[in-house]
Amino acid sequence: MAAINTSGQKKNKIHEKFRSSWQTAPDDIMQHILQRLSLWDRIKLRMVCKSWRSVSMRKDLRSSPTEMPWLLLQSSDPNPSNNKYISFYSLTDSKVHKLTLPRAFRGGWIHGSTQGWLVLVKGKYSKMILLDPISGAQQKLPSLTTVFPHFASFKELKGSIPSQNFCDQVVLSTSDIYSEDCIIAATFRLRILALCKPGDKRWRKVLQFEKSDRSRFHDILFSCGRLYALVFRIPGGNNEVDIAARTEIFGEHKLEVKVVYDISPGRPHLNIRRCIRSDMLESISKNEVLLLHHIQDISGEVLMILVYKLDVETGKFHEVKHLGNQIIFLSEWGSSSLIASAASKGNCIYFATFNRNPSKSNFATGIFYPESRRIEPIPCVDRSVLLHLQLRTPGADHTNGGTCWFTPSLY
Repeated sequence: MAAINTSGQKKNKIHEKFRSSWQTAPDDIMQHILQRLSLWDRIKLRMVCKSWRSVSMRKDLRSSPTEMPWLLLQSSDPNPSNNKYISFYSLTDSKVHKLTLPRAFRGGWIHGSTQGWLVLVKGKYSKMILLDPISGAQQKLPSLTTVFPHFASFKELKGSIPSQNFCDQVVLSTSDIYSEDCIIAATFRLRILALCKPGDKRWRKVLQFEKSDRSRFHDILFSCGRLYALVFRIPGGNNEVDIAARTEIFGEHKLEVKVVYDISPGRPHLNIRRCIRSDMLESISKNEVLLLHHIQDISGEVLMILVYKLDVETGKFHEVKHLGNQIIFLSEWGSSSLIASAASKGNCIYFATFNRNPSKSNFATGIFYPESRRIEPIPCVDRSVLLHLQLRTPGADHTNGGTCWFTPSLY
């Protein structure tokens, strides 16, 4: 009769008990662990086991390190259907990270970011979807046919203008798309402003400029329960701004929409030969609406970034030369701000612009300081990263594209 190896059985039971104890570690222990991890470490932690996956993604257990925005990188494969991952460059650890792209989204095109969500466009008829690349959550947006009834027969679809260019921008009022207060705003062809709620089947047009009008939407922004629409009016105005307000009703919810007309900053430098890009941003420190003028020369080199604060009461913009303990991240398809931490400097703007001339890689990214108006390179961003900054749309050449800061978050 064979002898029973009781010592081996005891060891196995000890190992199983030890493994089980770590799989069901108490919340206070997990909280101490998570508070010392970056967001990317938490993403890797969820692959350990099912229980750790659920704990690592808990929104009530916050990480203490301030997560810097990620810079979205373009795939090296020109065929979007081959792209199985989304690549980001993290300023926190100076590394390139990849997240798996759900199979249903492969072959689509990233069209910007808002509130921790990516805007994806896919298909000939431009199916628009919101995707949280961290959790995998998704939300389908209404079809473009609800904005343009004859969308399928547009001649542009057969020409050089891709269908994705019909939508300019999509923004969320909150990162929680399951909240009853969540509203989605979008602009189309620079002249239509429309709204919807998550799950709606149709876009609801709010404002529309006729083709003969000399006004175009430059940017839209949710701030303090209002929707601001930045409008460029030809010819340029002066240092005052007109604000027209209206209220839209969504069931039991009311949304105030304010139209803000862009200002002309004049010509502080005679060498400016490019038009000035305008972006709105909410100051995270004081919940103020900021206007940023991104001034470049004809080659795409950044000369300066002018910052203005909107005074809603008087309807005027005032130039801001000090951002306090705040960092602004500026790009064509996604901008944000955060409070500087002990490991980062405040009162500066991290910019990422479309890289029109790869030989001048230092012009694609940089840090702008409003007080001194000097520009420094972003540390640890090498040429291999710069060459993959711009996003492209189907049928677009190298002059059409953009850059995108993505703000990762579990909250």
